[in-house]
Amino acid sequence: MAETPKTYERLPGTGQGLGRRVQLWLADDHLLQVAWDAQSERYKRFRFEDIRVLSIHRTIEGKVVNGVVGFLIFAIGVLATAVATSGGTSGALTFFGLLGGPLVIVLAVNILLGPWCKCRLGTAVQTEELVSLRRLRRAQKVFDRLRPRIVAAQGELSAEEIYSQLQQARTVSGATASATDQNAPPLIDAPFAAPVKPPPRHYTSKIHFIFFCVLVADLPLTIGDIFLHGTLWSTVGILFLLVSIALGISALLKQRNTDLPIVLRRIPWISLITDVVFIAASIVYGVTELIKNPDAPSTEGSFLDDPVTLVMTVISTGLSTILGAMGFIHLRRFKAADAAANVPPPVESQTS
Repeated sequence: MAETPKTYERLPGTGQGLGRRVQLWLADDHLLQVAWDAQSERYKRFRFEDIRVLSIHRTIEGKVVNGVVGFLIFAIGVLATAVATSGGTSGALTFFGLLGGPLVIVLAVNILLGPWCKCRLGTAVQTEELVSLRRLRRAQKVFDRLRPRIVAAQGELSAEEIYSQLQQARTVSGATASATDQNAPPLIDAPFAAPVKPPPRHYTSKIHFIFFCVLVADLPLTIGDIFLHGTLWSTVGILFLLVSIALGISALLKQRNTDLPIVLRRIPWISLITDVVFIAASIVYGVTELIKNPDAPSTEGSFLDDPVTLVMTVISTGLSTILGAMGFIHLRRFKAADAAANVPPPVESQTS
């Protein structure tokens, strides 16, 4: 007799992995992962009786996206307010509305879809990341559908078996488990053993100190621009910005896999994001002004002459100064704690 063809039901979610779009399909006795691009398709089947581990790990990508988009909305709002108070045209305000509206939609959609996550499926011989399940709420719904099928194919576990396999999952990977472990009942929703990473290096570089010096130097540079404005001073400001960006990228590279405190590790990220936002805002504002007044002569006046440029400069300089000062304070604490940890204990004198 001919074999009855399998019927599949597509599960929610579509992801991207190694240049391919990925989806999950549910059959009666297995889970099918389909990855395809313009040239080919690849299939992976996971039989329910072979699945040993399902795990969901909440990640911070959603919060990062909300923070960056929220900051962009705030910056655009400040610019729009400055334009409105300086008597800007309705066209300029409409432009800022068109620029900020999609960002508001992105922020709202990201909040409504819920937190981001990473999901993994493990068998006795492999561990597969389910890249199509990136949202926590969606992943939980899919796992709720898979769990009864896995239990029906493998049977229930007692509390003692669950505890025993939890200990094994934390210490033994599926690829190196013994034959006895591989024949044991599967564990549902157990956390995966974290991949072994090298211990963090002790941070000894001076790049963060130099970077914080440059951030703080933005304040006297801005003050100098008030009195020494001109083409030469503008060129100095552009070079200073490029140096700041280069030092921020170098700091990110130097702090990888080190014991640097999290506050110091975040300052280069915040500074670089701020630079990108204000560069983009400056370009957009300059193009808008050029479109409004194409015949207006170029001026070499101070930023005090333009309310929008003044607001952007004050915000940018204030953030750089605050970040640099915070960096100095926390870097000094880090070095003081390091010096205290390396001080040898006092030698007790013995008297006869």
